[in-house]
Amino acid sequence: MNRLRSLTVIIICILFSISNANAQARKYPLFEHFTQASCGPCADQNPSFSAVYNQNESDVHHIAYHTSWPGTDPMYSANPAESNAITSYYGVSGVPSIFIDGDAIPAGPIGVNQQMIDDEIALTSPIIVYVNETTDGTTRNVSVKITTVGTVPSGSYRIKAAAVEKLITYGSAPGSNGEKEFPNVFRLFLNGSSGEVITLPAEGSSATYDFSYTLDAGWNAEEIYSLVWIQDYSTKDILNSGASNDPRVRMTADGYNFVEGSAETLSSLNAESDNTSDFTTNAEFILSSTLPADWSASFVIDGSTYTETTTLAYTESDLKDITINVTPGSTPELGIVTLKIYNPDATASVPSILKYYVISGITDLVVDNNAPYGNGNPYGYYSFETFIPEGLELAGNTTFASTTDDIMSKGFEADALNKVKFIYYNVGWSFPSITAEEVPSLESYLDGGGRLFIAGQDIGWEIMDPLSFYLDPATESFYTNYLHAGYISDAATSVTQLTAVTTDTYFGSAGVTSFKKPYGPTYFYPDQIETIDEFGFPILYYNDLDTKVAGIRAEKDDYKIVYLGVGVEMFMDEDVRAEFIKLTHDYFREGYTGIEFENAVQALLGNAYPNPANSITTIAIQNMNTPMQIIVTDLSGRKVMMQDVSAGASTVQLNTSNLGSGLYFYYLTDGNTKTSTQKLEIIK
Repeated sequence: MNRLRSLTVIIICILFSISNANAQARKYPLFEHFTQASCGPCADQNPSFSAVYNQNESDVHHIAYHTSWPGTDPMYSANPAESNAITSYYGVSGVPSIFIDGDAIPAGPIGVNQQMIDDEIALTSPIIVYVNETTDGTTRNVSVKITTVGTVPSGSYRIKAAAVEKLITYGSAPGSNGEKEFPNVFRLFLNGSSGEVITLPAEGSSATYDFSYTLDAGWNAEEIYSLVWIQDYSTKDILNSGASNDPRVRMTADGYNFVEGSAETLSSLNAESDNTSDFTTNAEFILSSTLPADWSASFVIDGSTYTETTTLAYTESDLKDITINVTPGSTPELGIVTLKIYNPDATASVPSILKYYVISGITDLVVDNNAPYGNGNPYGYYSFETFIPEGLELAGNTTFASTTDDIMSKGFEADALNKVKFIYYNVGWSFPSITAEEVPSLESYLDGGGRLFIAGQDIGWEIMDPLSFYLDPATESFYTNYLHAGYISDAATSVTQLTAVTTDTYFGSAGVTSFKKPYGPTYFYPDQIETIDEFGFPILYYNDLDTKVAGIRAEKDDYKIVYLGVGVEMFMDEDVRAEFIKLTHDYFREGYTGIEFENAVQALLGNAYPNPANSITTIAIQNMNTPMQIIVTDLSGRKVMMQDVSAGASTVQLNTSNLGSGLYFYYLTDGNTKTSTQKLEIIK
């Protein structure tokens, strides 16, 4: 190893106006990750972290230190002394362990989520760490410029610098845990594991530090980059970090990047790109998309239009306006257009990314929960995305699209989902399911006439169980007041089948299926749930036992709900699963042809008199022009009485003498549409 350090410090005056006196810089959260190639829990948890990191690669930094235990690890063996030193500095005694800006994350890598990253970025920083790296043969020269733009807290600061390999891939697992891919692996400290004491420049000034190191023959030079951070050595707090592969040209959207489009009509997203470095740099633009063949996309910059790629030069502090254009065709879709800017002159370049979402012609949205599974695997680890679409296709639906909950939230925020009336939320076994941040949008959607299907094991446990890590008043209220559900227990005992409630009007023909256990026999936690008010009805039982409810439907004047305490991926019988989704599709659409039609249907049914009743009650009916049937159900949703009603009837008389004391519900239906339910109390 050849390690040189030139103590060249250049103080550069920067003119700041009074309004910028307390300015703050972009904060790059730094994750320091302790892992090992023979650590079983590491293999379980690391994919979850990687899934979150990959979504934020241009906004955070990550370095993975490999430890000496519990087994073989060639990445540790490549630099044991410095790996041991940093492990000792943080007091790490078990892997996996992970720190964000010097603070331990108790849950480990699986505890890293989007909200954590957003919160850390929002803190900003009083310093900018800019890193530039050049290559001279096998020598890398690193120039670090630190600029102070705000008030720096007092502390004993040190500058730390490391060489990192962006991705190491083995043909076969190098350890015993099965992992073959290892991102952002620590290779070498450029100024020792303890770093060097630094006096940060005064506000409005900059200091430059230079390092160099020799590329090792065992490294992939194209994947090597340098990472630098400023840390309070005593508290371990990290002020900010920078890397040689950070995006130099960044894009910022002007407004929301999600829009409701229409066929053959141009939709545009305006953005600004700026050179964050202090010298001329190249920027390689690459446009990609997931669009139907009759849609088109392009981007415009400097007056020129591009459909794929181009490379442009940016002078110091250069600003350029960008417009992304999308024209939907007649094919319904939620189209995604991605524009990336790479630094072609940097090794292991990380792009600046801007996504544009355009929805056109979509009525049904299949939403997968973009969150880690309960066993630590990341979203997308299991292939469940086709299960709900298969049922919608069986129903003949051609106006649905699939997405994830974070993208759905963007659509709600941008007020771009007004034509989506049916949502199928596939939670599976992922955590968290519904978040407090999502609740207001979902409630507003339902209050506006929406329909929601939601399915997954542990939704009830997560939201309602006192031992859950995710308890929140907002989600508890949603579970009770919108799902109209009660949670009884986790892991319903001795259940082997899902059986339809055959007396239910809408799901009675759903059939029977045994369970598939996609997460393994250990992770089998079907929720036992219940209806809690007159708006809910059981539709699925466990083992055909009416004491063990697996699924319910609920409806009010404004919305309908179908909620399952198991995931759709747990249906062993694929035909039963597809049929159940089809029945849900048809149930949601029953009577859904516009507000005027809904109001007309609901106005048919009047009040019962007397109510409470004993043996006879009379129900008022208005403007019923077609024959219908009145249905009476008990609290479980079981039909206890059915009576035909002729077209033009103004009343119907029910003989309730055979009904026991209790609360019942009644509604009118023609087999396709139905009115809302009304209460009927019987007293004997």
